[in-house]
Amino acid sequence: MKLTTTLLILSAVSLFTSLAAFGEEVNRGVTIPIQLPFDGSEPKTYRVTLAITAPDNPDWIVSTFVSGAVRTVTEENRGRFTETWDGLDDNFMPVPPGEYGVKGIFMPTEIWAPDGKPHTLRPKILSGPSNLSPRHGRGEDKLITGDQVAPGLGDVAVGPDGVAVFYWKFLENALNPYRLDLSQPLGPEQLLGGFGSGGTGGGDYITTDGQTIWAVAPTDAVALQTQMNGSVFLYPPFLYRADQKPFGSDHMIRRNVTLTEGRVTGLAAYRPNEEGPALLFVAERGKLEIVGKHPHGKLDLYGESPDERVNVLRVLNGNTAEEISRVPVVEPTALVATNQSLHLLEKREDDWAVRSTPLPQDGNLDPAAWSKPVSLPGLKDPRDLAVDSAGRLFVADP
Repeated sequence: MKLTTTLLILSAVSLFTSLAAFGEEVNRGVTIPIQLPFDGSEPKTYRVTLAITAPDNPDWIVSTFVSGAVRTVTEENRGRFTETWDGLDDNFMPVPPGEYGVKGIFMPTEIWAPDGKPHTLRPKILSGPSNLSPRHGRGEDKLITGDQVAPGLGDVAVGPDGVAVFYWKFLENALNPYRLDLSQPLGPEQLLGGFGSGGTGGGDYITTDGQTIWAVAPTDAVALQTQMNGSVFLYPPFLYRADQKPFGSDHMIRRNVTLTEGRVTGLAAYRPNEEGPALLFVAERGKLEIVGKHPHGKLDLYGESPDERVNVLRVLNGNTAEEISRVPVVEPTALVATNQSLHLLEKREDDWAVRSTPLPQDGNLDPAAWSKPVSLPGLKDPRDLAVDSAGRLFVADP
């Protein structure tokens, strides 16, 4: 909510001469009246923030002289208050004589039980992830918990049913990933719970067809402060199912998973029909190779080769991890399946481009069915790709 923007006129005689000559005037400052909503009902409390702005640019803040101040509207004051500006900017220096604007915002508050103080923002879903978050089994099961060892979310995927899968890069002692129903009103009831991480902690890529969830572990960030030849893993990445059903015959932290030959840079899923298995599309870039030993143990450290490339797009049976087909690609960067098409972002020489192909019903990709690459000039280091229902491309480029 915005307060009405007004114009404050400061003259050298009325303000600054008085400030220089009379100490009491300095303390008094400039008084500014404001009006908060008043409807004659029960008292209402707000937090108010006011700022002095440049006269020729209301977006240029000269001084934020009231910040989150608590003001309670009653029958007696009828929402009228007077605030004081000391004539100083945000660096506590006197401003030059002249005309200045005043603008502000206010928000309703409520008293929080933990501290008994008024607050303006209340989270709909309490999350951390943090070891200080409330624990399960205490009537607070609609929570996301755990120690966030690695920074932030690794990936978010949304199924055709509107259920989103949130995958953290690494949550210690927690479930991961979590499912949220985006079709429900914003609130704790959206949270549908999580899956046991099975020791994987988390990763950077996840996908779902609305029934099954596939993910890659570990994440680039989980290197235990070890840096060798760029990104380093404690163990080679592998594909697994969040429901912990077998997905391949390799054994890592989890048993019955699928190792990849190259570093995964994209996952996508598609279910051609309800009866048959889903298809899992996996984009792999540089070959994974051993780059050393972990200094505190005997584990091999794996990293992406800077020279030897895999550069392949594979199609796997979503139930068994059996490879159905593969096609060569050019430095894959991101992958998304939507609108009956598979879209691939690739780095081509000094530029990035997107091309697409119809989603195969049997999992067999046709190299000749790909569209011509659409160049996306100006990108620096794109990380992800999305396509909306109208076919518009969205590229995340930090």
